[in-house]
Amino acid sequence: MHGEDAVGTLDEVKEQVAALIEKVEDDWARYSPDIRIEFVLDYENLNLDVDQWPWENDAFLAQPMGCRYPVVVRSLERMTMRKYHREWLQRWDAMTDQLGRAGGLAHTAACRATSGTEQGLRELQTRFNRERGLVSLVLSAPPRPETAGRDEITAGMKAGVPLIVWHRHDCGSTEFTDVVESVLHGQDELHLLERVRMARTTAFAEGPARRHVGEALTILYDDPTRLVVPSQPGPPEGIAV
Repeated sequence: MHGEDAVGTLDEVKEQVAALIEKVEDDWARYSPDIRIEFVLDYENLNLDVDQWPWENDAFLAQPMGCRYPVVVRSLERMTMRKYHREWLQRWDAMTDQLGRAGGLAHTAACRATSGTEQGLRELQTRFNRERGLVSLVLSAPPRPETAGRDEITAGMKAGVPLIVWHRHDCGSTEFTDVVESVLHGQDELHLLERVRMARTTAFAEGPARRHVGEALTILYDDPTRLVVPSQPGPPEGIAV
């Protein structure tokens, strides 16, 4: 259901998001649904730390929404460009089939970008063209305009990759690699997004001094069967684009 549009500064947007979550919790208090928070973002804002925003407008014992709910980002641009949807649907079906059967992805279904050079990007695009079973991508850098991650995530979007993972500051650490291995390929009873939530919860438990990788872990989990296009998409006031 489309609610009222709200525009404001980043802090005001955070408050509005928390108010929406509080309303959902209040409306659904009698039931026990699983709640997932999704942010439909353009390329310029994909690296926002939305999973670390508070889930309620209460400063006492505040905690990030990513500890309480599975929080993912989705691509605004791809939703509006139907020419990419066929491969997107194909790879989504392959991914959900694997997760349904095994709980995690096969290593052959995951691709890690390793070079920010033009040749590295060419090789990444070639892999997507040759290996239709690739359904996830791990970036070599955050998707900021000045880093290779922006080109890598664009290549993944155009190839229809539904699952993309990165660290918002450093995608090259051993700790990040270990967490990604557990999240993507774990064979426990948890859903992949629940493993992400647990990593964020561990980061919160250890506190800011520890700088656990879960504190800056972003996952793009993009379902092509459910398109959600805002009526007037745009960044919060004061955010440069």
